[in-house]
Amino acid sequence: MKEKNTFKSFILALIAVLLPQLASAYDFMANGLCYNFNTDSTNVTLTSGGNYTDAVIIPSDVKCGDTTYTVTAIGDKAFNDCVGLTAVIIPNTVVSIGDSAFMNCSGLTSVAIPSSVTAMGNDVFYGCSSLQSMLLFGTNCDYFTSGASSVQSLFLAPSVTSIKGLGVSPSQVYSYGAVPPVCDDITFNSYSGTLHVPNQGLAPYLADDYWGNFNSINDDAVWADNVAITLSEDSVSLMIGDTAQLTASLDTAPTGMTTKWFSTNSSVVEVTDGVLTAKAVGEADVVAVCGEHFAICHVTVEDEIVTIELDHTSLTLNMDETAIIIPSHTPSTIPLDYTFTCSDSDVVLAEWEDGVIKLLATKPGIAVITVSSSDGNAVPAICEVTVNRPFGDVNVDGRVTTSDVTCIYNYLLNDDDTYLATSDVNGDGFITSTDITILYDILMNNPSSDIEYDYVDLGLPSGTLWATMNIGASSPEDNGYYFAWGETLPKESYDLSTYQWCNGTTKTITKYCTKISYGYNGFVDNKTELDPEDDAATVNWGPEWRMPTIEQMQELKDNCSSEWTTRNGVYGRLLTSNHNGVTLFFPAAGYYYGSDLIGGEVYGNYWSRMLNTSSPDYAFYMTFKSDYLAFGICPRQYGFSVRAVRVPLK
Repeated sequence: MKEKNTFKSFILALIAVLLPQLASAYDFMANGLCYNFNTDSTNVTLTSGGNYTDAVIIPSDVKCGDTTYTVTAIGDKAFNDCVGLTAVIIPNTVVSIGDSAFMNCSGLTSVAIPSSVTAMGNDVFYGCSSLQSMLLFGTNCDYFTSGASSVQSLFLAPSVTSIKGLGVSPSQVYSYGAVPPVCDDITFNSYSGTLHVPNQGLAPYLADDYWGNFNSINDDAVWADNVAITLSEDSVSLMIGDTAQLTASLDTAPTGMTTKWFSTNSSVVEVTDGVLTAKAVGEADVVAVCGEHFAICHVTVEDEIVTIELDHTSLTLNMDETAIIIPSHTPSTIPLDYTFTCSDSDVVLAEWEDGVIKLLATKPGIAVITVSSSDGNAVPAICEVTVNRPFGDVNVDGRVTTSDVTCIYNYLLNDDDTYLATSDVNGDGFITSTDITILYDILMNNPSSDIEYDYVDLGLPSGTLWATMNIGASSPEDNGYYFAWGETLPKESYDLSTYQWCNGTTKTITKYCTKISYGYNGFVDNKTELDPEDDAATVNWGPEWRMPTIEQMQELKDNCSSEWTTRNGVYGRLLTSNHNGVTLFFPAAGYYYGSDLIGGEVYGNYWSRMLNTSSPDYAFYMTFKSDYLAFGICPRQYGFSVRAVRVPLK
């Protein structure tokens, strides 16, 4: 138990130590630098929050939201362990630099402490092993090197009055003031370097207990106020691998101070003595620094732009039409692997073959072919492919078939407006039976509609093959269309006033009449079987299909067993072949009399193509209910189902 409590105490203590570190260490970030709000609510302190690299330019002010804050401090450990940091530009708004602010920044080579800095923390530059140059511009700069023992060039502005405790061993010291700054025993660890003092100001330095110890003292240090540095370019755009030369112009400069060059992102652009080398795509600032003054050139590096071009930017195709798209690119000297996408593969089938894109139009609509490079670096190109909708293609599937007729019927009979926009085939502003007639004309002139309707072989002696579903149906359980005998289109009302082959009465028949007393003005044509153009199966499905004869219906009954059943919830008759066990389902679709559907799921009434010759206003049909399957005759104007047959395939 004691060990458990000890472990628990250890964990709690560990959490207490780590929790402040896990919490957010800064209040906001701007341009990659992190800041905390000061207690005065108007100033901010730059703080730790990232692994800063290359040259960092600290701004004098920064925005957070709609408020602008002054940067007045560099916080404790702000740049601690940023080994990739090479330079830092400190603005003259900064008044303090915190403990260990630049500790272990081993890549930092020079720093200028502006005159605004009045407080320097402990170990600020400890571990900055590459820090060679330091410039001090304040007054009391005691201990400002703060651990920077590697400094080789020390520059002291005329304003500097005290430099106690620096602890440096520089090889070059430039002190520009006429009065030597106050030193102590640990200001300099060595006096073997060269001291540069103002002209006509040699005597005070020689007389000083510390300054006079330098082995070599020259009176050549000249200070320059209002140093102005400008660059030959404010911004430069380069391609990867390119080089460019920047030049820096100085009006005047203090003796010994030279222009130093830095990049804020050396992975994008490197700079050596003003020569830029573009390394990678991106942006960076190149900074030229002299003392506490600097100038910036913004550098943008881009990859060489490769642009893909197509021989077609748009194509218009008809159904089943083919085309090719040929890509190319500039500059053509750069090797490039192409890839492409198609926005809608239902509209266009596209494939890459032998350096071109082959297209096949498969459905009306628009598809966009986008050609790009496999590496994603080239500017892509597009080709918009429009596949025209065939005239009469109501359901926009690219074909004119009886399915298009169904769409119009569904609108006229069931108010189904799914294809309302395309149902006005003749463009007269109305959707009527005239549009259906136009579709049938198209179908009769082009019976090969690419649709194969299912059928079964029941092993019947005649070889007759029966369709598996009704004309106009989408499945064996679907009722499909209803037809008056000798008509090929469904309609809203089934009575003598709408019947095609009479003038409103049973005694005015105009076609398929065997008795004078039934014919219009004594009309007789003695036709006893429907012509193909009046056969609903032939017109809707093609010339290989017919409505059955009454003999074919009788053969079906004689060679099959029959039972009343349901299939997928639909009532009907299931016939099973006595020869091979193949089945055929007839839904109890009922029938239309006038505009009323009668006996749905109770009766099944199916027309034959045979006329009743003794009473030619009637035709033969097959009928069934739950308790029988029989044959009979019925008035021709009634709306019955049609189940098609076809001759055996040879």
